[in-house]
Amino acid sequence: MDLFFLIIKLVFSFLLILCLALISLKLTGNKYNSLQKGRYIKVIEKIQLSKEISIVLLQIGSKGVVMSCSQNSTEKLEEIDEETLKNILESKDQFQQDMMKKYSDIIGNIKVKGFKGKIR
Repeated sequence: MDLFFLIIKLVFSFLLILCLALISLKLTGNKYNSLQKGRYIKVIEKIQLSKEISIVLLQIGSKGVVMSCSQNSTEKLEEIDEETLKNILESKDQFQQDMMKKYSDIIGNIKVKGFKGKIR
């Protein structure tokens, strides 16, 4: 019988930690996005290719630049025109909105014992 209650407590604790992690990610994401607004140079996306090499997409004003960065050098690979950069930014914003809606739906559907209704 004690094992059963221990398992119930473990599952409840895991769900609580998962909910808190999702909430903290949501709050942190909004603060990070607000820090990036209003800057002339923005990092749109960064992909790590290896331990030392990464590819970075930068927005400089209304232009886009793809750069390769390593410990020893930084190279400009390609320039991106305004229309392509605009499409990239729109698709990234749409993806973020879809993910936030998905997380909000998941959090809204989780019911915590002791609370009436849903978490919002």
